[in-house]
Amino acid sequence: MKTPESIGVLIASYRRPVPLVTCLESLTQQIHPFYEVIVVLRSDDSETRQAISNLTTTLPLKIVFANVPGTVAARNAGLDACTSDVLAILDDDTKPHPEWLKRVLARFQEDPMLGGLGGRDRCFDGHAFDDRQASVVGRIQWYGRMIGNHHLGFGEIREVDFLKGANMSFRSEAFANLRFDQRLKGKGLNRAKIPHFQSL
Repeated sequence: MKTPESIGVLIASYRRPVPLVTCLESLTQQIHPFYEVIVVLRSDDSETRQAISNLTTTLPLKIVFANVPGTVAARNAGLDACTSDVLAILDDDTKPHPEWLKRVLARFQEDPMLGGLGGRDRCFDGHAFDDRQASVVGRIQWYGRMIGNHHLGFGEIREVDFLKGANMSFRSEAFANLRFDQRLKGKGLNRAKIPHFQSL
């Protein structure tokens, strides 16, 4: 695969204007430039559309509308709109570290076989962050049980079986002819047939 040069961000949101605006404002702190910031909305979500139209930002926003309900359909609409070499996907209630994009793109540049990459997402329960640690992350056991622990992972980069939607990135060449399966629900929706996943 070619060495990627550009990186974009995809955020799908529905009727959550305050977290979305906060997330977008946090993206302005990234030290690596964006090629595009794709925000997928539903056309009937007037409140979020209004919040976006009132937002003053220098981000290269690309607003996409998905009329089919659900996160899977929204993310697929975002994949369809992607023109960057790497696409980083966030949940609308996240705030990435300022070096996030720089580190993600650098990892894809270092490993030409890397199709997907994920990282830890620190979970806040309203009072404190969950800073426990778990060594097993993103594995599917032989009998089908999924072990996530993406918010608890630590240590070196390791290969994983699946990524968590709050913080996952893909090389656009890897998903060129693939989309998330719209039959998937809940925890299963971030599994895709892209080889060589890693977790930071």
